[in-house]
Amino acid sequence: MMRRKMLMPTVILVIFLARDVIGLDEYCYATDVDKLQTLRYGTKTAYVVAKGVMEPKDYQVPNCSPTKMWHMSRHGTRLPTKNNILKMSQLGDVRDEIVANYKVRRSQPTSGGLCLDDLNQLQTWKWNNSITPDHAEDLTFQGYEDLFYMAKNYQRIFPNIYPSTYNEQDFLFRYTNTDRTYDSYVGYINGLFGKGSENYVKDQKPIGNDTLLKPYNYCPLWIEYNKGIDNPKNNTDSESYKFEHSQWMKNMIEEVSERLGFKYTLEAELVNTMYDMCRFEQAWYVSQPSVWCAAFTPEHIKVLEYNEDIKYYYKAGYGNPLNQNQPCHAMKDMLKFLENEQSPKAVAYFTHSVMIQMFVSSLGINKDSSMKANDYPNTNRNWRISKSGPFAANIAAVSYTCPNEVEQKKVIFFLNQKPVELEGCKVGLCDWSVVTKKYGKYQNADCDKLYCSGGSGIIFSYFLMVISILTLLFNRV
Repeated sequence: MMRRKMLMPTVILVIFLARDVIGLDEYCYATDVDKLQTLRYGTKTAYVVAKGVMEPKDYQVPNCSPTKMWHMSRHGTRLPTKNNILKMSQLGDVRDEIVANYKVRRSQPTSGGLCLDDLNQLQTWKWNNSITPDHAEDLTFQGYEDLFYMAKNYQRIFPNIYPSTYNEQDFLFRYTNTDRTYDSYVGYINGLFGKGSENYVKDQKPIGNDTLLKPYNYCPLWIEYNKGIDNPKNNTDSESYKFEHSQWMKNMIEEVSERLGFKYTLEAELVNTMYDMCRFEQAWYVSQPSVWCAAFTPEHIKVLEYNEDIKYYYKAGYGNPLNQNQPCHAMKDMLKFLENEQSPKAVAYFTHSVMIQMFVSSLGINKDSSMKANDYPNTNRNWRISKSGPFAANIAAVSYTCPNEVEQKKVIFFLNQKPVELEGCKVGLCDWSVVTKKYGKYQNADCDKLYCSGGSGIIFSYFLMVISILTLLFNRV
């Protein structure tokens, strides 16, 4: 596989914002010291702001020793898709219109507009012309560092599992058939064994249908169902479509338009492009705020976060029974690895956002029984992609041997380097019997059959989607 050099996006960034969805409060992104909305950027949230610190109390278990670690990670921070690169590269024209709205047309709102700092910083923004469609979805330098320092941290706290010297018998590494997961793998092993270790560390290359790390690519039932999620117009009865066309979203778009000085309402697609520019730049340059984030108040970001949350709830989460079966091969692999005390000591896989969310659902983490468009704002919900699915999102299962306990084998699950509280476990520490009881259906399953089945619920949902599409087509005749 050809590997392309990772880009270090060098975009001039700054900050500017919009008014509240519930009013016209003044907000200046440039002077907001906390910028807590950076924790709510969904699948484009920077890993360094989403990850845990991993204090000793999180992983040190009295009279127990960590022995093995099973790890699955999303790739690190990447560049946008081809389509998004083309749209983002045109934002210079939008920047000029916004500046003209303020300095020439004087069409800015009387309250809730951009502060002078935000406006001035926006005026200096430029697109990095080295980011071209042929580099679409490539890992960035920050993405490499996401995995490099993640590995360093795991090595620091589990030195007996991850020694600094490579031994082929002790490790198994695998990635999907994409440059960004390969480059993430390189960052990870460089963190463990030093720069250049990709030249001698043995990896397990994907062969044929990768049902271990990308099962959804080979499940026709999920692919058809997902067409109504990725393009809600194909399923107007979906909760994703309902929220995308809700009053909350309409108000947000109108308010962003007004805040930027436009006397008309911007297209939703353009507002989403500005939001994506904000999220990507913030993830590329964690210590530097993006000027495009200033187009949105914290309340607007909450609306946009929910819009992505509800999409992924049905695409890869608890809203579709099929999603919990998709990672069957990976769940079975994890259980078999943890049960066996023989080599290797560590397994690390590198995959994509959808797979991580499906695995989170299979484990029963951050579960909500339902998620509806009219539930917003639902501030107490558990399902938040910003927390469970940022760039470099990862799940680690660490087994411990506790010789003084009646049940000597125990497991702690970590999500983004934070211990997970699971029902039946004690402060995150699970007896092996609890683990096998919770996930027993995967342990002896025929995953080739189970991974693409979801029971009557998914069949009924698919039936509703087909009816919706046929109704839409009939109404157009």
